[in-house]
Amino acid sequence: MGRVIAIHPGVNLLQHLAELLTDNYDPENTLVLFPNKRPILFASRYIYEKLKKPCLLPKMQAFKDWCIETYAKTRENPETVITEYDQAWITYQAAKEVLQGKKITDTWDTFMDWAFRLSDLFNKFDEELCNPKDVEYPYPDAGKKARILLENLGRIYERYTRILKQKGLTTPSSILKKLAEEGFQVPERNIYIVGFYALTKAESKIFKRMYEEGAVILWHTDPDRLEPLYQRWKKEWNLSNIEAVASRSIPEIKLYQSHGLHPELSMLKSVLGSVPKRFDQKAIVLLSQSALIPLLHGLPNWEINITMGYPLKQTPLYAFITGIEEVIKSKHKNTQKYSSKALSELLMQPLISQWLELSKSILSKGAFIDPASDSQINEIFETLIFPYEKAKTPEDIADALLKILSFIHQHADESSPIEKGFVAKTAEVSADILKNSLFAKQPMSTKSLFSLLKKILERVSVPFEGEPLKGLQVMGILETRLLSFDEVFILDANEDVLPGVEEINPLIFWDPDIPDKDKLPERFKEEAIIRYHFRRLVASSKKVHIFWQQQSTPDKASLESKKEKSRYVEQIIWEKEKEEKRNLEDTLVQKSKLTISPEVLAVKDYLKKTEEHKNVLRLLLTENPVSASLIDLYISCPLKFYYEKLLKLEAPDEPYEVDLKVVGDAMHRALDEYYRSFGLPKKIKKSQLNHEELFNLFVKHLGDVENISPEKRFLLYETVKYRLKTYAEKHPEETEVLSTEKPLTLSLLVSLNGETLPIRLFGKIDRIDRREAEHLFSTGSGTFILILDYKTGSRKADWKKDILSFSVDKVAQDLCEEHLKFLREKLESIQLPLYAYLAFKNSLCLEEEKLAVAYVDLYRTAEEKPYVRPDRRRKDSMAPVEEFNQWITDGGFERLLVYIIKHILECPYWYPSDGTACTYCSYRQFCRYC
Repeated sequence: MGRVIAIHPGVNLLQHLAELLTDNYDPENTLVLFPNKRPILFASRYIYEKLKKPCLLPKMQAFKDWCIETYAKTRENPETVITEYDQAWITYQAAKEVLQGKKITDTWDTFMDWAFRLSDLFNKFDEELCNPKDVEYPYPDAGKKARILLENLGRIYERYTRILKQKGLTTPSSILKKLAEEGFQVPERNIYIVGFYALTKAESKIFKRMYEEGAVILWHTDPDRLEPLYQRWKKEWNLSNIEAVASRSIPEIKLYQSHGLHPELSMLKSVLGSVPKRFDQKAIVLLSQSALIPLLHGLPNWEINITMGYPLKQTPLYAFITGIEEVIKSKHKNTQKYSSKALSELLMQPLISQWLELSKSILSKGAFIDPASDSQINEIFETLIFPYEKAKTPEDIADALLKILSFIHQHADESSPIEKGFVAKTAEVSADILKNSLFAKQPMSTKSLFSLLKKILERVSVPFEGEPLKGLQVMGILETRLLSFDEVFILDANEDVLPGVEEINPLIFWDPDIPDKDKLPERFKEEAIIRYHFRRLVASSKKVHIFWQQQSTPDKASLESKKEKSRYVEQIIWEKEKEEKRNLEDTLVQKSKLTISPEVLAVKDYLKKTEEHKNVLRLLLTENPVSASLIDLYISCPLKFYYEKLLKLEAPDEPYEVDLKVVGDAMHRALDEYYRSFGLPKKIKKSQLNHEELFNLFVKHLGDVENISPEKRFLLYETVKYRLKTYAEKHPEETEVLSTEKPLTLSLLVSLNGETLPIRLFGKIDRIDRREAEHLFSTGSGTFILILDYKTGSRKADWKKDILSFSVDKVAQDLCEEHLKFLREKLESIQLPLYAYLAFKNSLCLEEEKLAVAYVDLYRTAEEKPYVRPDRRRKDSMAPVEEFNQWITDGGFERLLVYIIKHILECPYWYPSDGTACTYCSYRQFCRYC
């Protein structure tokens, strides 16, 4: 029988191991098994220091390596160990055979994510020595697809293992299971099993056999307060004679709260102290891999030994590869053009500097771009985009990836060794997996190929080997297993990374009522493992500095997501408070301070209106007629006005079979021709209208619209027929139609900086009637010239009296965003007031006549709606109509019009819309303010 020794974390485990090994040093007959490879380097150094001379080392291995080696020795023709990606493919093959006819396994594309989940589950079954059965009654919350897989789980697993056997393949977890169940030859050596904590059932069975043959097992835990999984280990093995190595060492713990990453690194630098003289003196433990590069830039110029990888997902290279996908996804299905914004963002990635200017110029070519329109752009597409777009199999996309990596390597600026490492590692790992996988030639959709590629790339990291041992150690939490340092600096001890949020596999559930032998693998072991490693690291150090970030940051899932300190840090504070029986957080935690000037927060980053812009605007407004639509465009969003009128960017094609503007124009022409047929001016009665004739005129003016299906044409015709019938039914009983489609112009002189600019206003009025007040408003008296506009769109046009409170005289020189926003909210559209103003200035009203404005809502009810309505709650109900007339005739509207034109010409910025105009904006794909 062997020995189990519980060594207090205050004792350096590997130094104690070195002492055990060197008491009767016999390296040729000694085997030491570790959970990972890193402790081998430290143990080797401690053995050397203990013996004080060069020496042979015992055989020291990571347990997984030992398993594969031992298994291979027991087989004449050992199976080939496959990757997790090939495991997923075999899982798919198994599920497809078992679930014949089920839609879930139709294609590899659609089943791929489920295949990874299933193969992950099968690995856990192997590690726990389970032979799963079909789950007759899946857990209640299981989705439809998860339920189907669980109900057939046992049969899929059985078929999966059979396929592996038939093809001569195996997996690391399968090897572990076979060693545990089929047995193995225990090496005739002195065996040391060091630092293991959370055992799977397969590991437990293998280690127990070694223990029974005399192996020495070293735990790193307080002998008097065993960690939970050590207690379970002790109970399962029925251990009673555990040896103990005690320690009275208590670490000094310092806590630091910062408001962000850079303040956190600044606080670290202030407490880092002097240069470490030994390899085990100081270690920085990064709980978040993404902080590695910022950390390296902020460290002093010391020797640094990095023992962790940096994720490819955090690099410009990954953003570049995913940017290619965004360009392909942006392709317009009708025009076959690509989004200018997506292409510009791709070329802005800081890999090839000469593309930066090109990326800026692309936006000026319109919302969508044709690769063939520019030779340089076409070359980029031929090299980077088209190979991906044409890829049909994983092998194809691997070739496309290698082509891109080769191009970047040849054309990129002189990059750092780290960035060169990213390119090399991506080529080595990702391309190899894609080209040599079992499904390399499997046809897949472009979307699925990118999904597979990203799944692979997200697992790639550039490793820093960490050899030889010297200087400041930088490592992740799992790299610290079994290691001890004098002083440790733990960064990013936040709840979201320590213990972190576990991705839940919907096929794994835990039910305490199921007998232990039938349980599916536990879901809570990972958290217990992370907790143990953190607590062990803290307890094994003489001095510990723990840093975390306390802040609120935007999150996709919610408006705000708080970064809080880890529950493990909370426990440290709580234990200290319990010991001293008082609240200590304010005194125990050192906090960073953030000072921001209010002036900084008030600065708004808007596109500046340059002198060149202003000169172009003067030409635009003085050499062309100024319409209501142009003014409305500016009021709704000056930035959109800039894109459309100054840059003249091409708007993308709208996804309609029939252009709505074409329908609106046909409706206007039909109404114009119909009323003119009466011989205007003419009093027309409701009974004279024939909606069928109106509809026939509409069909005539609509013409033969291309690319419209019979179903769409039928629906359009029926809708228009209904609207025109309703229009005829709701027509006034009698009205005098004076004219239709009446063009009106007016020259308006605007004084600007001592210069007088002639502005030619223009409007075409759909219809002008003369009507009595009682027929128009059902109240009041007098005759009105009625300006009518046909509205075939969804935009409303209603009078808001608040506009009268806008005193142009007070704000004439204040061309600011706030006043523009007021006009946007209260004026909505300047069209109807402008038409009334043009009618007044063109003397369409006789002296005794007044102005009225209305619109016909052909989009909804086909009713005639007055722009300004009487207020029957007031004694003088016609007051609003009188106020509107006074505003038009006494110069109030003209002063407002002049103010708006000055705003267009002279305001300092192209202010963006406040969001109301963004949803259906043609330029939202590349506008930085959307």
